[in-house]
Amino acid sequence: MPARYYLHGDEAEGQSSTYFCAICDSFEAESHFSDDAHIRKAKARLDATKRGLKKLRAASPRKYARPSSARSIFKLKPKLLKPTTSRFHRWLLRQADRDDLIGDLATDVASDPLFPRNTESRAKLREHLRRRAADSLALVALDEALREFRASRSSRDAIPPKLRFEILRRDGYRCQLCGLSASDRASVRLEIDHKVAVVKGGTNDPENLWVLCRKCNGGKGAGDL
Repeated sequence: MPARYYLHGDEAEGQSSTYFCAICDSFEAESHFSDDAHIRKAKARLDATKRGLKKLRAASPRKYARPSSARSIFKLKPKLLKPTTSRFHRWLLRQADRDDLIGDLATDVASDPLFPRNTESRAKLREHLRRRAADSLALVALDEALREFRASRSSRDAIPPKLRFEILRRDGYRCQLCGLSASDRASVRLEIDHKVAVVKGGTNDPENLWVLCRKCNGGKGAGDL
């Protein structure tokens, strides 16, 4: 009888809800595969086990087999093959050109393939830095980055709708840098931006608010204009 060959993520024969992890070379519960590091490696490891089975079958057609009815966790939960990134992670990578601790952290994160990308949990992120033997400055940088990210995000939401419309009307519904309006191009999206960033002491005073299109606002970043 042929030996059962398991692809990464295959359910164990006779053991419901237990799946083979080719990364750890063991059978694990479903929750095991939700770990961020496993998700990032999942597709590569699944493809590797498929290639392995193909080679074994070519060398010994009757020695190894995988049932066509085999259940895979990746068919049950396709998202486990698609790494996700949190808003914080995307924001942090955009800070890499800064000349401060947050800029240094962003540079290190960009080159760290195991950095947790799908979470904004301070505890999980700090634990990862500790496992990587990061120094105290890296932990300070992480705390400051999370504080700045959350402050900037909540501050945008804190601009009252009435004030947003007043600023749009005052600025003629046009970007104050490039002059484009939504009527000029369908792709133009206008946003209310702080001239002096909130993290640098800027307020929601009308004199500190102006209209920018998304492209100009993204190019401006956290700088002051």
